[in-house]
This record gives sequence, structure tokens and C-alpha cells, in this order.
Amino acid sequence: MTTSTPAPTRTAVDLADTRALRAALALAPTPLTTAGALVDGHPAGMIIGSFVGHSLEPALVSVSIQKTSTTWPLLRRAPLIGLSILSEANREAVANFSRPSAERFNGLEFETDGSAILLPGAAFNATARLVEEIDVGDHILAIAQIERAHTTTTDDGESHRPLVFHRSAVTTTI
Repeated sequence: MTTSTPAPTRTAVDLADTRALRAALALAPTPLTTAGALVDGHPAGMIIGSFVGHSLEPALVSVSIQKTSTTWPLLRRAPLIGLSILSEANREAVANFSRPSAERFNGLEFETDGSAILLPGAAFNATARLVEEIDVGDHILAIAQIERAHTTTTDDGESHRPLVFHRSAVTTTI
């Protein structure tokens, strides 16, 4: 017996329709990542739109930030910024970061490395220094050089599963 798979349907995305474009772009999973730092002695942080590794030597990553962010102008002043790829252990932190800026760290455990704020239990934590900002439409692409980094593993040596944003929902990798 032979079975056939139906041919996939291709649908054009109307680039003038921002809702349709957003839905199409949401098909690409992105790691749920926070950027955090102590600024003037107070914690500041945000969930960032994307996190991408670019170079091993030197260790460079980029994050994407909406230009309308009121938190980024604070973070960019810090000598070091913490980047945490959230894991299942950090699921509650997602709700914290949807609060107003001044309340995001209320009741949230965090560690510091210089001015960088790192979240315990994150799949990956990096202490980084901002090296460049690039204007990309309605976002800023911030390039950061990693100074120090660590991963988190479970008792059996497995990496913590990262949280990802996929199809406009928070989920994990398989």
C-alpha cells in the first residue's frame, strides 16, 4: 500500500499587514532571554526579542531591543550586562518581567557579577559588555562581548531545557 503526503500549501505573507508578518515571524522559535544590570544601585532588566551567537573569537552575541523600550537606555549605561537564557526553572520569572520596570525584580532571586544581573537556574548565563549598537528599523541590534559564561545542568548532567517563544507562546524545547 502506498500512501502519499498532501502537498504543502504556500501562502504569501502580506508585508503591509503587520499582524500577518508578526504571525509568520513567530514561526521561528527564539530563546526567552533576559538582559539585566544594576544601574545606580537598582536592578533593571527586560526580556529581549532575540539572542544570537555570532562569533567564538572573540565571543560575540547580539540581542534585539525595541526602540520604544524604556529599560534599554538604563541597561546600556551599565559596564556589564547579564544575559540569561531562561529555562523551565525560570518560568515564574517570565511573569515578573511583564510587570512595570520598577517591579520586575520584586521577589525574584538573582545573582550579580559586577553590574551584571544573572538569573539562577537559567540554561545559560553570560556576563557581557556592550560593544556596538546598530539601527535596524524599529529595533536596535546590540552587539555584546561575553566576558564570562556558564550553563546549568540537572543532577543527571543534562542541560536545563531552555524556554523559547514560539507561535506567540512560551514553551520548551523537546
